[in-house]
Amino acid sequence: MLRAVQRSLDIRKRQLVSGTVRPTGRCILPRVFAARLTPDYAVMKGSQTAQPYGPQTPLVRAFLQKLAAQPALVWLAAARRYEAIAATPAGRQADRGLGGAIQRSAREEARDALIGPILQMAKRAADSAALDSSDSQEVERLAEPALAAALALVVADRIGEAQRELLTSAFGPAIPAEAAATSSPDEASQPTSGSTPDSSPLAEEENPR
Repeated sequence: MLRAVQRSLDIRKRQLVSGTVRPTGRCILPRVFAARLTPDYAVMKGSQTAQPYGPQTPLVRAFLQKLAAQPALVWLAAARRYEAIAATPAGRQADRGLGGAIQRSAREEARDALIGPILQMAKRAADSAALDSSDSQEVERLAEPALAAALALVVADRIGEAQRELLTSAFGPAIPAEAAATSSPDEASQPTSGSTPDSSPLAEEENPR
């Protein structure tokens, strides 16, 4: 997913770490995000504010706390479920809509602050499942559904309920009940200019396989 943007992230990695450029927010779930923003940088950025994850920080923190308590079997099942979702038109559309919502709400820093903590949890899950936690692809496979769910909560007030539920469904039991009260029914019905609608019930928007 989002393979076309991976090379541009390679170019921006050194700039991001040095603080010479801000992330654009157009890449949501790259498979190689472990090499794009180092955990130290992401944690550093997140600690600079009382709301590292934006206006939905309490909701996101509640999810991260539950996520950290999930056993490895849950992470493995979530990865399989998310791969199936991502292969569908609705899944691809939800991913693009997620990117658009983050960009329009200017919550790119909230997105970046999540990468380090989620990668660390995914590595622990990989170790617990007797997987090779030094294999970045294996760790990213586990991290991607968690990142998708966390980002959907970051912009829970900017996306529709159907889109939020699809993006968070892989880790359903860990999603705080309060998330249901934050979705915007209008955001999911706003197509991005130049987009091509498909048969998915989710509306087209822009943009841890």
